[in-house]
Amino acid sequence: MDSSYHSCEICQKIVLDFSEKDEDWVKTYLSFEGRKVSSDDEGRAAITARRTCPEFPLRIPSGQIIFDISIADIREDMDNCSLYRYLADATADLDPSMLLAGEMVGYHFDFKVTRGSQQTKTQFWDLINLKEGSGIHNHQVDLEYLKPGGRKFDLIARAGTSAAKEVQTRPINTAPSSEATFTMVQGWLQTCLSSHMTCRDCVKSDLAFMPTRLIEIAGPNYRLCGTAGRPVEPYAALSYCWGTTGQLTSTRGTYQSHLASIDPQALPATVWDAVEVTRKLGIKYIWVDSICIIQDDASDKAIEITQMEHVYSQATVTIMASRAASVHEGFLQDRLPTTGTFGGSQFQVPYRCLNGDLDTVTLVSSLDDDFTEPLNTRGWAMQERFLSARIIEYGTFQTRWTCQDKRAIMPSDGFRAALLNTEQQTEGLSRETLSALRGEPFIPTEATGVFDLFDVWFNVVAVYCKRSLTSESDRLPAISGLASRFAVLLNDEYCAGLWRSRLAEDLLWTCVSYPCVRSDNYQAPSWSWAASNHHIIFHRVTVSTKVSTQDPAFSVLDCKIETEEIGGLFSSIKSGTLTVSGRLREALWLIRGPGSAAPDSPCCLYVNDGNGWEPAMLPARISVDFIDPEVESNSDEYFVPVTLLQIRVNDRLGKANGLVLRHINGCDYSRLGTFELTRNCITLPPSHRSPTEKQAEQTRLYQQYGNWLNQGERQVINIV
Repeated sequence: MDSSYHSCEICQKIVLDFSEKDEDWVKTYLSFEGRKVSSDDEGRAAITARRTCPEFPLRIPSGQIIFDISIADIREDMDNCSLYRYLADATADLDPSMLLAGEMVGYHFDFKVTRGSQQTKTQFWDLINLKEGSGIHNHQVDLEYLKPGGRKFDLIARAGTSAAKEVQTRPINTAPSSEATFTMVQGWLQTCLSSHMTCRDCVKSDLAFMPTRLIEIAGPNYRLCGTAGRPVEPYAALSYCWGTTGQLTSTRGTYQSHLASIDPQALPATVWDAVEVTRKLGIKYIWVDSICIIQDDASDKAIEITQMEHVYSQATVTIMASRAASVHEGFLQDRLPTTGTFGGSQFQVPYRCLNGDLDTVTLVSSLDDDFTEPLNTRGWAMQERFLSARIIEYGTFQTRWTCQDKRAIMPSDGFRAALLNTEQQTEGLSRETLSALRGEPFIPTEATGVFDLFDVWFNVVAVYCKRSLTSESDRLPAISGLASRFAVLLNDEYCAGLWRSRLAEDLLWTCVSYPCVRSDNYQAPSWSWAASNHHIIFHRVTVSTKVSTQDPAFSVLDCKIETEEIGGLFSSIKSGTLTVSGRLREALWLIRGPGSAAPDSPCCLYVNDGNGWEPAMLPARISVDFIDPEVESNSDEYFVPVTLLQIRVNDRLGKANGLVLRHINGCDYSRLGTFELTRNCITLPPSHRSPTEKQAEQTRLYQQYGNWLNQGERQVINIV
């Protein structure tokens, strides 16, 4: 930890003590004994008054602190202490009688204030007491936030100190390429190899897999070598961001020379660093896609993409260069120290351990929990992470080990023991996914809405669709390795990102972000989420919505996928045709000019009310996948003919869902988006109706339009 922190006699009064405090603590630390009472002591007075009621004992729960410091005290000393100066600014508009307080929430510490007012809170243990007839309630002090925009803080403790037993965040290791760090990383790998049965089961020795080519790095000169006929040996795989230019690649023109030798000095920084890590781990082969795949040979690329699931799952370890946004940045360079990383002032304050020891910790401005490493924004990198049994991840703030042993605490060389929110979500899903792929018993979790293995797949897809791809045509290939593994697990046929047995249920995916112009390059049929380049979500039937039922008139009759010659169902496809039977109704989509196709746009569908084509508004929301260029360029309002295909109904909740289609020719249609006919979209004119009468009228109108949908002509169509 660097020494550029503030510490003075004044801010040493702020002692962080997160133990639970009872009435005796309040009497000792927040009493009036020896204190001259003034108007600025109203906060203490309120607390003291409350603690004098023996039938309602005051408790300050663990994680909360009330300091014996008023806002008036802070303002008096603000010129002599930078921490007090920050607190004075953050409490500038507050009552000076309020007391300074604080609360620990996860990894964040928030300074707060209290007026000393009380709020009865029945806790779990209070319910037990009440059940037993004691009638005892604990009381907590109300804590209030400082002004909007106030900073959150991380607590940092040095390793080996008393505080480090309770505070999990460490100073950032600024030297990921130091011998000490390499020794630490070697230890992580050896521990996993020797004692983690789960991880050994992930890398199947009976598969006897080796990638088609590997880079041999055992000697002073490196070379690309074919593995056919060679015994199976350990190898590392690299997961990294390519960037835009300057990548060293194997092509038909360079392939033979790479078989002879590869000049180490020609390696881009990220590949150079990966080779260094691999050598330190005692592994003499590494797989790097740019060199091990012939990049200008479409056939070779297609074949190697089908091997991706094995390349990463059977690697001894995957090196993830998460901090590098391009192949030229590298990942072993020194990190910024804590001050340079987090910015702002740092404050060293006393910390009272639960055993009573007094230590110190440093308060630093918290990192945004939504921070995402560059590699975790890339589409290809997701399956590389999810398929890997062991990962050494070189991030912006730490070097971190991840494996599949559920008993192990995932170690790092510094910073937080747990990941940031966005990273934690991805890692949790990757471990859940690999657990499922290993065939471990699946346990449904209603809290997260994961009821079966299909839900796991669609959670994977939802996270994947938030990521970027350099080439839109890679939408299906970049997740093909995971798809092929899930096909075996689900015992189902893969249909351009969906599954044949669940097609009727899973067609109702929607785009979350604003729709884009449909790509000129074909990437998937319009009914597949892979046709969109947006963040998407699935509206699936779960326990809470199981009253939603498939329209009896709707059924999927056939699904035909035309694949590329190499790659099969899991990679790039030429076309996909979905043949369905269902009720169709013609409608009009009202375009109100640029920006009118926002996700979940309300009430922009209109129907024929029986008087020619004088449209009547349909109480429905529409979510559009794609938008034509003329929509954004035309500033006038106009109608676009569309066809509605009802798929799901839920009369109890007053909803009906289906697809919005555009007619192409004959029986062929393309998907434009989805619609939801809902009672909540029905707007009634002002009246003196009671709430019950309004709801009844909304229900009547919903049923009227629901009947209109149900009266549609049943037809067999193709969606392409």
